Amino acid sequence: MTDRQILDLSRPTPGHNLDVSITPIESDGDRKARIAKDLVVFGLAVIACGVILAYAFYTAALDSAATEPTKRWAFSILSGGAGGLLGYLLKK
Repeated sequence: MTDRQILDLSRPTPGHNLDVSITPIESDGDRKARIAKDLVVFGLAVIACGVILAYAFYTAALDSAATEPTKRWAFSILSGGAGGLLGYLLKK
């Protein structure tokens, strides 16, 4: 008979951390479908944000008929977009 040691998971050995993960098995077809879906959703989000920011830029900077309150909200949207872009790029 083989001698087996029993490991107490509530007390890992000194100098070691215990890390357990369970990951599903993903087939090639599932992986390709997930990646395609993620790319489509990301692309649509980028396009939607681009359209909103382009309209806000047009309203704030180029539209001579825009009122002062309208320009204020347009600048607020542009500020939020710039802050979001910086946060995304700098990962802070």
